[in-house]
Amino acid sequence: KTSLCVNFQHINDVNYSDLLEITQPNHNRTQCPENLKYVQDRYENIDAIKPKQRKIPNVVHMTSKTRCLTANYTENLSRWHFANHSFALHNDEAVARLIGRNFPEFPHLQDASKCITSGAGMADLWRYLVLWTYGGIYTDLDNSPGPLLYNGSAIENEMDAFLEVE
Repeated sequence: KTSLCVNFQHINDVNYSDLLEITQPNHNRTQCPENLKYVQDRYENIDAIKPKQRKIPNVVHMTSKTRCLTANYTENLSRWHFANHSFALHNDEAVARLIGRNFPEFPHLQDASKCITSGAGMADLWRYLVLWTYGGIYTDLDNSPGPLLYNGSAIENEMDAFLEVE
């Protein structure tokens, strides 16, 4: 189990409506193959993602190759729908859009990303970028919130980071 929360000072200036643009599919296809369910992002009030008094934004990020998942996965994802938190599932398209952006802080990012040959490696790079860009909670698709994070209330306003390790 890997759960990771990150805060950086620049996150205070993030426009979270940008997160909507990153994660929205380039198409209106919500049809999935039989026995799979389409997973929608869940956004609370977009302005409430980063309350001024809280260091770690109220958003949960996950990545998956696709938005079409089994019933077991979609049921598990619903456990991450904490009160006052948004939930963003970043599929391969969203991962590519984020990694394809210009990050002045990382001038060699585009060249370095071309050297990554595995999906897991690209997901690792994305994981760091999504937390750098938006902050919040990252967790793997197959994780459920542990006892310390069951309803999101374990993260207190003054915390810079929250780690839960299996």
